[in-house]
Amino acid sequence: MLNKVYALAIAFVLGFASAAGAQGTIQEAAPVLLPPVTVSCGLPPGCAATRPTVVLERADLAALPAHDLAEALRFLPGVTLESRGPGPVTGDLSLRGSTFSQVLVLIDGVRLADPQTAHHNLDLPLLLEDVERIEVLEGPACARYGADAVAGVINIITRTPRANFARLEGAGGSFATTRAAAAAGGATDSFAGFLSASREASAGYRFDTDFEVGTLAGKLAAGAEGGPGGELFFGLQDKDFGAFDFYSPGRGFASREQTGTRLVTAALHSAPRDGYLEARAYFREHEDDFRLDFQRPSLSGSHHRTRLAGLQLYGQWEGRGLLSAGLDVRGETIESTSLGDHERGVASPFAEYALGLGPLSVDAAVRLDAYSRFGPQGSPSLGLLWRLGPQLAARAQAATAYRVPSYTELYYRDLANQGSASLKPERSLSWGAGLVATPAALPLEASLDYFERRERGIIDWVRGSTSAPWQAVNSGRVEVRGLEAKLDWGARWGRAIIDYVLAEKDLKSEAAFSKYVLTNPRHQLTASLWRRGLPLGLDLFGQLTWRSFESQDYTLLDLTLSRRFGPYELFAEGHNLFDAHYTEDLVGRPGVWGLGGVRIRL
Repeated sequence: MLNKVYALAIAFVLGFASAAGAQGTIQEAAPVLLPPVTVSCGLPPGCAATRPTVVLERADLAALPAHDLAEALRFLPGVTLESRGPGPVTGDLSLRGSTFSQVLVLIDGVRLADPQTAHHNLDLPLLLEDVERIEVLEGPACARYGADAVAGVINIITRTPRANFARLEGAGGSFATTRAAAAAGGATDSFAGFLSASREASAGYRFDTDFEVGTLAGKLAAGAEGGPGGELFFGLQDKDFGAFDFYSPGRGFASREQTGTRLVTAALHSAPRDGYLEARAYFREHEDDFRLDFQRPSLSGSHHRTRLAGLQLYGQWEGRGLLSAGLDVRGETIESTSLGDHERGVASPFAEYALGLGPLSVDAAVRLDAYSRFGPQGSPSLGLLWRLGPQLAARAQAATAYRVPSYTELYYRDLANQGSASLKPERSLSWGAGLVATPAALPLEASLDYFERRERGIIDWVRGSTSAPWQAVNSGRVEVRGLEAKLDWGARWGRAIIDYVLAEKDLKSEAAFSKYVLTNPRHQLTASLWRRGLPLGLDLFGQLTWRSFESQDYTLLDLTLSRRFGPYELFAEGHNLFDAHYTEDLVGRPGVWGLGGVRIRL
């Protein structure tokens, strides 16, 4: 059924693309008269100035050896993505030594934190082709975005087309992997939009790791320059995949999982004099159907449905400084055969003020999250940027952060895992300082930052012996100390980014074993290169990654080569070219594998 539905969606987009292609060679259309939405849905201006950030634009993203949006996050500098196999199946993010539950993912500023479990946060219902840019904010951001933004935020900004376009793609490669995708869109004086669809499938790199994923997304924007405007976005994604030993390594369970994600956001915005106003409503539904072992139907399975619905009100006013304020109201529910039915709500006023005082820039923010279950949670932050000269600046930040327990941590119970309904939110205090250099003679930004995070009441699954069940508890205290060094060089020939992160973690707990707190790499070095205009007309992307954990070290090399012939583009990509043997989330990853195909721009 999944195969037929998304094949039909691709065929529909192909028809749309053919209509666009019938207009002849793509011409630049008149710009959409929408003011660019870079305020509410983008990173806060003051916060972005005083904290380490990385932004990858459309051209950078298009060169990545990734076809799924979630998989593309693997190549963001400073980000650790651990997945349980190649392809768009499942994965966990980490920043600066965090757990996967301490990084918040947004689409156009809308929270995607799944209340069942953060393992579902990367079920992203849109294509990589639908993205204008990806912004990474490193460090705590609960003062702006609320719970779970403990170590950082990844904000995905959807594109608003400025011209008519159509794009088709077909690819195949290792493990009998196939992919078909189509996208089309356009712009007029007052409207812009796109529609995209894809289907990707694989036989898997070992028993019970096959998958099939279908995605359908679309956006419509309208407005007039200097006047009111709005946009509507929708995304659907369905996954069906084998999960052999994904969640109980070493037990030999031939697990099977099906997930479905539905996301709708609608926004109205206007730009009065010296200001900006926006109201954005959103709804997300996620279904998860899990079978522990499809070969043994008598073993337990479960079905979960979570729903998020909310409204964000946002305003920005420019005067002596830049004042931003807003209100976020959200409800979260779950209906589950194993966790029960539960609901909780939160209302969150927030404000931020950024001020320039000569060479000094100050950014202060505060947010209060009033939960129906956990009570009020306050999150203040302060950031400073001191310009020491035209090419050198110093920055410093301090903030509190927190995350709330998921429904799985609160209510899940089986023979091997015991949740706890008495869990409380974990809290943390973070601070950091660094230097940023931008030499006038070079298209280069270099930075060095120290960061420290002190967490208390950390939520983790622990046990006293290997024979005991895992128990969800507020286990103790964690101290994280680290350094991050980054070089970002951009030129006509392309771009190069080198990023190194050291994260030392000290867990103070009475438990003998921790399931998640100590799973981050101690060292991570990534060197990424975007190179255009090589001999024979080739374009190249390559990334070298070295990670060092307590239990393993490994080095990865991923490459993509592409060549354009008019509207056609041939590409080939190779992954793990050093054939490293390693695990992610305790699941063995494949050796060398690759993919190749063709893209057509009508």
